[in-house]
Amino acid sequence: MPCLCLQVETSVFMKLRKAGSFNDKLLTDNMTGSYTADTLLKCTSFCASQSLCVSLFFNINNGLCQTHSVVFTDPTSSLVSVNTSYFYITKGNSVLQPIKECDDPPPETGVVWGAGTSFLSSRRPYTCAGALLPKVSDVECHTSGNWTLMSDFCRDLESCEDVQMCSSTNLDGTYQLYPPVLGGHGVNIYCHNMATVPQAYVTLFEENMSRNDYSLRTWTFPCIFQDRVGDATAYFNKISVSLVDMSVNRDDYTFAVTCQESPSRSIPGFGEAGGCSHDYMWRDYRQCPAPGVFVINTNGTGLKISPTCSWSADGAYGSRVEPIEWSSDGLKIQTTFDAWCGSFKPDALYLEYSSSSDIRGIATIPTCPPN
Repeated sequence: MPCLCLQVETSVFMKLRKAGSFNDKLLTDNMTGSYTADTLLKCTSFCASQSLCVSLFFNINNGLCQTHSVVFTDPTSSLVSVNTSYFYITKGNSVLQPIKECDDPPPETGVVWGAGTSFLSSRRPYTCAGALLPKVSDVECHTSGNWTLMSDFCRDLESCEDVQMCSSTNLDGTYQLYPPVLGGHGVNIYCHNMATVPQAYVTLFEENMSRNDYSLRTWTFPCIFQDRVGDATAYFNKISVSLVDMSVNRDDYTFAVTCQESPSRSIPGFGEAGGCSHDYMWRDYRQCPAPGVFVINTNGTGLKISPTCSWSADGAYGSRVEPIEWSSDGLKIQTTFDAWCGSFKPDALYLEYSSSSDIRGIATIPTCPPN
């Protein structure tokens, strides 16, 4: 068998050997490069410059030079390529193997590795079993001998978009998700609009209501009041949240029951109250409480309003708000408010994990076929 000497290493010759069974044939699997070379020696130099190259195809007429990381032995599936020859490298009497830089990726429960090599710069795809997603699309073998990730290849589902990514068959419903901002705690999230742009909601199990009340009341006991048309109330069954920071969209009424007596009276958002009574200044609040009110109760969600949240009052001619009542476990917040046309609103509302709250309802385990 003809051969071409490449180099000498302590009397061990590196030889380029021709495989006659591949004459006028070409394979494109496991390529490490494709070049144009005017001579076989030039093509060989391209191969010698690569740590992965152990064989090559060279066409003497058009100069096609393909380098490969495997030594082929079966020409059955090859393409016809007239004037092409195939060569592989031997070291002494042994077929040269590519430089191996990484061990196989470590086994991990739930990780299914795709086909691939473990040589320098090789990439290995993988999938995650169950309700998990890969942290990256694939891992790469680095010169350090380590892969891009060496452990913890998969992550929990963090958002409704993740549920949608798992499978387009996942419909609107409640799923257990793990928003990173909650520090690894799982909560039940209702995913809405899964066929288009998903939106996350927290389902509420207790009364959560906000009211703008425009009744006139007197200080006499019992309270005597005149109800002026224009009250507006909202009862929230679910609240819209951003799972990035767990902020609440207070003006989402998709899952709220609202009552608006007059179009001129705005519906209060979640955690808001309003009023418009010019007699608020002299009313005896011990006998006639303020008409505007909000109640927040997150019991059953595994979440609570962050204690750092604050509210601000405004009124055209002044306002009065009772002290905000927080339950000892932080799950229930309520107060009453009145003004000569004003409102009492939070600057922002954020949810955080609560160890005091149970988690009610049943969450669906997302369908995540191998991706």
